[in-house]
Amino acid sequence: MKSLLPFLILALAFTRVADATEASHVRDEGKFFSADAIKKAETQLAELKARSQRSLMVETYEAIPSSKTGYEPAKKEEFFAAWGRERLSSTKERGILVLICREPTYLYVAENSLTKEDRSKLTAQLLESFKKKEYDQGLASAVEFAETHLGGKRPVESAGSSSASAAPAPASTATSAPTQSPSSPWGTIIVIAVAVLGFLFVLALFRSMAGGGMGGGGGGFFSGLMGGIAGAFLGNWLYNSFSGGTDSSGENGDSGSDASADDIDGGGGDFGGDGGGGDF
Repeated sequence: MKSLLPFLILALAFTRVADATEASHVRDEGKFFSADAIKKAETQLAELKARSQRSLMVETYEAIPSSKTGYEPAKKEEFFAAWGRERLSSTKERGILVLICREPTYLYVAENSLTKEDRSKLTAQLLESFKKKEYDQGLASAVEFAETHLGGKRPVESAGSSSASAAPAPASTATSAPTQSPSSPWGTIIVIAVAVLGFLFVLALFRSMAGGGMGGGGGGFFSGLMGGIAGAFLGNWLYNSFSGGTDSSGENGDSGSDASADDIDGGGGDFGGDGGGGDF
């Protein structure tokens, strides 16, 4: 039994790493996107989360899951609005969740971080892409939108407009560079540091067990164990402080009330050509 303790402590130290990677994702059960588009989006969304503590989540479904009951075609908009808001609320995240269903066709944008105008723009551009069956383009545009509106990244400007827009927004130019570039390296460094610390603590515990009965009495193992537990918690705390990881309940660095269901709004529409809807 004692031999399992080091592994339990190591698992605790890596809990923070697992939590940080599951917030931003593309779950494509509806098979809308290509593998390359998903891979690119996942990379960008991970960087967005590390940089801003805001997430874009995209979930597609082939059909309404059997666990979701009560669908009526006449109340399609209400059904998907409730479903989308429920999904975002369950993540405890700040950001955007795009819910897409292939049959019946519907797209809903649930969010707790945008203005109504911005939400309407995102919904409109997604519906336009999906009605044209340009699914990868729709995903890419949603990621770009999230980077601009959630992550503080300035939109790409054309050569003709860059000089005109640079003067009224000097603060954005000054702040975007330092926050954007270090996000990915720091995240990698922190993960490696946590892994190294976990390994060193496990090594120390094994040494304590091996030398527990030699000259130092029986207390060596338990003191080493307590030190390992304290170190694991310290490693988790450091990771949370520098990367903005979630706490043990799955909530982000903001308070729980910031990501409450009451804050969630949304809009959407049918992209199958048989109906409309939404807030635009």
